[in-house]
Amino acid sequence: MTNPSSPKSNYRFIRIPVETAESVIGSLLEFPFYISQQAQHYWLRYSADNELCRAAALSIPAEHFSLHAEDYLVPNGAQIATERLPKLTWNSLRDFVKLRLPRVNLAGRLQAKQIAVWELHRGGKEQAAEAALYDAVALNQWLTTASAARVASLRFCTAAIAHDTVNARHDTSAIVFVVGKPLPPIPCQFLCKHGRIFIPAGYHWVPSLDSSIVEQSFGVQLDQWLLWTVDFGWTLLVENHCLPLSRASLRATLKEMSTSN
Repeated sequence: MTNPSSPKSNYRFIRIPVETAESVIGSLLEFPFYISQQAQHYWLRYSADNELCRAAALSIPAEHFSLHAEDYLVPNGAQIATERLPKLTWNSLRDFVKLRLPRVNLAGRLQAKQIAVWELHRGGKEQAAEAALYDAVALNQWLTTASAARVASLRFCTAAIAHDTVNARHDTSAIVFVVGKPLPPIPCQFLCKHGRIFIPAGYHWVPSLDSSIVEQSFGVQLDQWLLWTVDFGWTLLVENHCLPLSRASLRATLKEMSTSN
């Protein structure tokens, strides 16, 4: 048990009702979050300077706050503090989950130590790729000569993947997720599908748990896909956001992204 330094540091906070927290915090286990319980809520704390934590936090349906002055909380989207941060004792989220298994979704199905150690390892059964990640420039160039019939079965969306701090990309090219067959025959990272999860071809997760358990831990909804990569972390994609692939649709999407940025 720890009680790290005062909240004067640049922290952000999430408040989640106990009855819903247990079904969503599994997706945060690979990041340095801290947790504390107060009455009918769990509080989560993370560094506002950690980009991976910020990206993961946005996927959590809960009350989100930034810190103002000593201990005043400002709700996301607001400019005025609405309440004070209670005095809490913080524990590492990963250590906390090892002590308390979620009662609703995972109780009796996992050992505590298994929850925090899911990793992608090379190997596993050979499987045909059903999607791939492409560099947008290279994909757009291929589309200039591809026939309409060749791309008719393909859909795409841009993948806003949280960059891993160690293996971060050094270029600014957009990453495009393409699903369908046959996939464009240009350099890419092929992906295999397991339930609603896409992982790189040639990899499997350890421990080898049923895909439904992994989906529950990451909070994957029925209209979503989990894109779990080796180099770029993971992200959730909304299935019906994938558009029919064409040069025009790709260019329009990339133009919209550049305008919004």
